[in-house]
Amino acid sequence: MTLALFVIMQIHLGLSAWKLDASSWKPVSDELVKEALEITLDVTTHPVMLMCSSGIHQTGTIVGCLRRLQNWNLTSILNEYRLYAGSKSRYTNEQFIELFDLDLVRVPLSPPAWFVQMTEPIEGAVNYNETAER
Repeated sequence: MTLALFVIMQIHLGLSAWKLDASSWKPVSDELVKEALEITLDVTTHPVMLMCSSGIHQTGTIVGCLRRLQNWNLTSILNEYRLYAGSKSRYTNEQFIELFDLDLVRVPLSPPAWFVQMTEPIEGAVNYNETAER
């Protein structure tokens, strides 16, 4: 089987998107994360591979925001980020993940199956939000 049989599209969001206002605390721009997440959730771009130069900071931040879209709790998101970042984890990345505005991201009407499966509640799990309202 030759590679010519496959159509591989490279979408490079570019280093300019990572450059921020020097007065900003954010390690990455909201616009870049929004664009990366929308590309990731667009089934017409699949299969998809996210990567950055080190595979830790930018990738970890984008995946952390994706996990928030999937309704993971923040502790699980940060545990996953720290697992892959190891000793190179950055507090500002964790803070960005926590504070990123999910309303910026347009989730498609037909998102990928893996996204839908990861957003559904686990059978038998307690929804503490509902319990607190009672």
